[in-house]
Amino acid sequence: MNSSVFSLCSFLLLVPILSLILVPSHVNCFKTDVRLGSCQPFDCGKLKGISYPFRGNHQPDSCGHPEFVLDCQSDDAHLVFDGMSQRFRVLELDQTARTLNLAITDLSDSTCPDKFSNISLESTPFSFTAKDQMAALLYDCDQTKHPGQTRFSCDRSNFSRSGYFMMEADLGYEFPPRLSCGVTVLVPVMEKAVGKLMSKEVDVEEVLDEGFEVSWSSIEEEKCRDCIVSGGKCGRNTTVYEFSCFCPDYKAYAWSCSSSTTGTTQDMVPASDPVYPAPSDAAGDSSVIA
Repeated sequence: MNSSVFSLCSFLLLVPILSLILVPSHVNCFKTDVRLGSCQPFDCGKLKGISYPFRGNHQPDSCGHPEFVLDCQSDDAHLVFDGMSQRFRVLELDQTARTLNLAITDLSDSTCPDKFSNISLESTPFSFTAKDQMAALLYDCDQTKHPGQTRFSCDRSNFSRSGYFMMEADLGYEFPPRLSCGVTVLVPVMEKAVGKLMSKEVDVEEVLDEGFEVSWSSIEEEKCRDCIVSGGKCGRNTTVYEFSCFCPDYKAYAWSCSSSTTGTTQDMVPASDPVYPAPSDAAGDSSVIA
């Protein structure tokens, strides 16, 4: 056999072996069809420039954390928690402080909603803050047993209803509510709003409209900052539920677009995870960020 042909064949056989030896294991990336533009910061209702861990419901699932999805189909941003029927109107969002000011959509429409449910954050990544207090809304009560309580009423198209507002901490001291009221609903409210109610500056409806505050712990925001600095866009591997950094080379890395220096690892994401096709000519596509 010609020696030059033999050398070429030998080299070709060594290429796969050399690639396994020379490429560090922590540069674990995959060829992705995600366009960087699909995970851009977005506006939602009156909120501007929202970014990871949030995503809009108009964006691919891989653009944000599954518990941080905002409904942007109206003038207001709304948040819906998995496993809860309640919708929350987002009044304020501070991603630096990691806080949200939320109002219960049903109670914003009427203090006498069609459905009653207590508000709990146990199955969510959010927590109440020191600005909140838990209040009770009491309906279908025997009015003779509630002297001195803050009373409210609401008229619906087919009936008129009244109720009482009081703090949860006072329920056991004032009276046994379940003996005298048909429905007791626990809702979070802002402490400062309750103070205004007690001084008659606002009514119950306005207290509920001011909502309550929640906070969240870090959801890979440190990784996201490194990803952005390296030229990528933050997102999520929807197969193994881990952070991904979508990069200009049409690959996703576990931390940043320069993951070869971070020492982080990530399982490969199947090509079916991204939802947008890669442009045939990346250099000529204005939606791709270099």
